[in-house]
Amino acid sequence: MIINPIKNKEEKNRAALSSEFSANCKKSNARITINLEPVLADCYNDITMLKELIRLFEKNIQEFLKKAKLGIAEENYVEVSNVAHKIKTGLVMLKRSDLREIILLIEKCCKEKNLELLNDSYLKFTEVYPIVQRAIQEDLTRLSSVSK
Repeated sequence: MIINPIKNKEEKNRAALSSEFSANCKKSNARITINLEPVLADCYNDITMLKELIRLFEKNIQEFLKKAKLGIAEENYVEVSNVAHKIKTGLVMLKRSDLREIILLIEKCCKEKNLELLNDSYLKFTEVYPIVQRAIQEDLTRLSSVSK
């Protein structure tokens, strides 16, 4: 029996990505809270500037969700990787390592052309992000009421 070494390497990569994805899933099931105070401080305590920053962040997320969905359907790995890369800075700014790790996994899946895990990772992002979005809005509301 001849064993194809390339296939074995692909299987090892797929297993590693799957285990990475499982770890991300466990992390993102925890209670999600956001503390925007450090970001507000970076905005010179200007709540209007913070709101604009959050609006731009959410606009970039919406662009990611639309373009990644289309890119996955068309198996356009370059497009998905590019649009995923665009949102990483915002996730770092908000200290959302859970979502950032999913984005890093999406980029890795694009590089590996692993469509199945790419799709699973995208779906996990779409599950977790609405929870994060609510937490962002809650803390933004809290900070807005404090700054009045």
